[in-house]
Amino acid sequence: MLRNLMALWLGEMPLGRAFWEFAIAYGTTANIVATIAAIGAAAASLPDTLVVEGRIRIAVPRIGVGEQAATTLALVIHELATNSLKYGALSTNTGLLDISGEEEPEALTLKWVERGGSEIVEAPSQEGFGRKLVERSISQQLGGSIHADWLPEGAVVTLRVSKSRLSL
Repeated sequence: MLRNLMALWLGEMPLGRAFWEFAIAYGTTANIVATIAAIGAAAASLPDTLVVEGRIRIAVPRIGVGEQAATTLALVIHELATNSLKYGALSTNTGLLDISGEEEPEALTLKWVERGGSEIVEAPSQEGFGRKLVERSISQQLGGSIHADWLPEGAVVTLRVSKSRLSL
C-alpha cells in the first residue's frame, strides 16, 4: 500500500502540468486512497525499487497500511511532492528525488532526499499551513516525527512513524 501511494503520486504520471490535471480529475486524496485500496492487488506487481524517468527513485519496504494511515500518508506525500514541484528538485529539468525507507521493529523511517533543484540559501523562515498540517498529521495521527535538513544542494526530510499506527 505504501509503495502504491508513492508510485501513484510520484511515478505513475508525468511531472508538471499533468500532475495537477491528475489531482483535479481524481478529486480528494481520500478518493485516491479508496481507489488504491480497491486495486490493492497491484502492489504485488510493483518492483522493490521503482525508478521513474531516471529522476525519481522509490525504494520503500512492503508494509500494510490501514485506511486512516493511508489518508494521512497520502496527504504528507502530496505536500512534499507539491513543494518539490514548486520549489525543489522537481521544479527543474535535472533535479533528482530519492525516497527510501527502513523498517524497524516498532517504526518505519522514510527519507525524502532532493538534489539538483534551486540552491537552498537558508531554511524557510516561516512555517506555512502545509508544513504545520504535515507535522501535526505525522505526530498526532501516526505517532511519529518529521525532521527537515535544508542543505544547499537540496532538502532532506526524514519521517518516522509508528508501525502500530500504520495499521489503523
